[in-house]
Amino acid sequence: MIASSGMNAAESIVQARLGVNDSMQKFYDETLKSGGYMNDREMLHYFVEHAPLAIAWLEDLGIKVDDLTITG
Repeated sequence: MIASSGMNAAESIVQARLGVNDSMQKFYDETLKSGGYMNDREMLHYFVEHAPLAIAWLEDLGIKVDDLTITG
């Protein structure tokens, strides 16, 4: 079975492998701005901090996580 999807994260293992210099703070700030500063900030902090862990978990399960798209 083949499927595709996308996830947003900063400081992920994929970015590290590909030499992408990104930060959780920058990701937080950009997401806050794109949400018109109406985001739930506590939820956003949780998401930003846990997104790279979720990517690592998927990879640990054997899911191929090696493609990177840069936007913004």
